[in-house]
Amino acid sequence: MTTNGRLGRLTWRLTVGIWLGGLVFFSLIVTQVAFRVLPGVTAAKFLAAIFPAYYTFEMWVGGIALVSVLFVLIRAKMVRGWLLMVLTLAAWLLVIWADHLLGLMQQPATTTAVFHRFHQESIMADGLVGVLLVIGVIVDSWR
Repeated sequence: MTTNGRLGRLTWRLTVGIWLGGLVFFSLIVTQVAFRVLPGVTAAKFLAAIFPAYYTFEMWVGGIALVSVLFVLIRAKMVRGWLLMVLTLAAWLLVIWADHLLGLMQQPATTTAVFHRFHQESIMADGLVGVLLVIGVIVDSWR
């Protein structure tokens, strides 16, 4: 693998690590603490204010990961590079979908079935992003 390929792979690893770390931290810690410490309505308003920044962060980090894996494909000709590309792209597209769902969740009242459906879809999308990223790390590490 060329130096350029190693740099792309290192950048992919770093960005995916940051992406996955942010996802786990936000999903398992920030949301749980918000609902434990704040009253329900206040916690919901707090998270509604934070979610756009959260998804923007995920889109930027995911975009950098995509560019990095493209760099690996072009420069290093890594055999598993295409699989990493598909996994990273799928995760990034799911983040865009979850961000879109967030916009849809702003319209109905939080007590409606429509809101709950969008909320469940966004949770599933976020969980699937995490699964895809973990699979990507395993694929990248496999010898």
